Amino acid sequence: EVFNQLVQRSVLAMNMGDVPLGSFVSGGLDSSLISSFAAGINPNMALFTANVMGKHSEVEMARQLASSLLSRMYWICSI
Repeated sequence: EVFNQLVQRSVLAMNMGDVPLGSFVSGGLDSSLISSFAAGINPNMALFTANVMGKHSEVEMARQLASSLLSRMYWICSI
């Protein structure tokens, strides 16, 4: 419970601005956790991820996170 309070307080302190905010996610635990807390504060937040081609791609995990948070998802792809 203390951990949740600390993370939520930290995310709340950083979740301010005069433009729409977004979050860069890799699909890993840390970016998913922070984005989940941020989406609780700002439900219209967009998520961004980079598509690394090959077996190390985490796009599917990032897509699942966006779906569970009901967030828009944008991919940055290399050519």
